[in-house]
Amino acid sequence: MSRRMTQWAGQSGVFRLDELGRSVSDPSRYRDAMRELGCKLGRCLTSMIPAEARVYLVCTVEDADFLARGLLDVLVPHLSGGELRLACFWNQRQKVGAPRGISLAPIVRRYEEPLPERVDVLVVLKSIISGACTVRTNIAELVGRISPERILVVAPVVFSGSEDTLREQFAADVSARFEFVYLAEDDERDVESGIVTPGIGGNVYSLLGFGDQDEKNRYCPELLLERGGVT
Repeated sequence: MSRRMTQWAGQSGVFRLDELGRSVSDPSRYRDAMRELGCKLGRCLTSMIPAEARVYLVCTVEDADFLARGLLDVLVPHLSGGELRLACFWNQRQKVGAPRGISLAPIVRRYEEPLPERVDVLVVLKSIISGACTVRTNIAELVGRISPERILVVAPVVFSGSEDTLREQFAADVSARFEFVYLAEDDERDVESGIVTPGIGGNVYSLLGFGDQDEKNRYCPELLLERGGVT
């Protein structure tokens, strides 16, 4: 196993990922560590996104109150002349076909703030990008409606090769707009579970205290209630 730290990590990124690994037996501590990673990623984005930009952020329900909240805490004050609107999707991961099958992640519930007339940057946030099926679904759901100039795919950790995997699933005019921002790249999976190691320490649903996917999809993030409810 090897872990490659990126230009975005720095000492603070290494520390935050190490803290995440130390928190895997304590959901409250793990949530705090994930929020701090969101703050770290937010600081990375402030160097890439102009203060006057119109930003649309899409996250998954499990990331909303933790990773996404941390990112928003940093990025929103930066956008002094712009604005940020949010979408959150409840994805239901499933595998279709045997024995190998393909992975899908249809959206079963959603929260979407009104789309502005123009979006400069679509930020697609995920706790880890591995097979990329959830990220693919969430980009595809929005990209045709908002036609952003840039698409930033953001995560603490990605699995080696996931950038190419994601690009290959979109037309060239869309994938050419992709920019990836992540702190670490891992290249090993557990053979049985498919979980990336060290990744983010295991299955993010259970690590955050949600138990399983069904429980996760019954959760309504506090962040969304604060911003006006769920549609």
